[in-house]
Amino acid sequence: MKTYVLVITLLILATACRKDPLEGIERATGEGIIGKWLLVERGDWNREFFTHKIPLSPPQTLRFQKDSTVVATGAELINYASVRSYTTNRDYLYLDRSPADISAQYRGNRHGYRVQNDTLRLDPPCQEGCSLWFIRIQ
Repeated sequence: MKTYVLVITLLILATACRKDPLEGIERATGEGIIGKWLLVERGDWNREFFTHKIPLSPPQTLRFQKDSTVVATGAELINYASVRSYTTNRDYLYLDRSPADISAQYRGNRHGYRVQNDTLRLDPPCQEGCSLWFIRIQ
């Protein structure tokens, strides 16, 4: 019985003492989509919704610039590397891609998006639904 109580206590302490993986990342403030965003999580549907934490090293970022251009870095964001420019309305982010980019046919050019404080959620067109979550770092 003592062993059982000790194991339970250790499990509780181990889970309670986990460090937040985003701790130490300086978040930036701003309004709208303009800025540099760090990818932190991806969500996918497979009969139910699963989320996957994205390793913070190397950083995978999207930078939406004032001149309506986009700069993408990182393997998880390879589908954004060919984006030439973007526009937004209240509900959607529209991406203008290079005509030579075949991934544009798969990924589509209209994404649902939501900016709330220092977080961005992108909902690219996916067959079963998917989402990308970012935090603003610049």
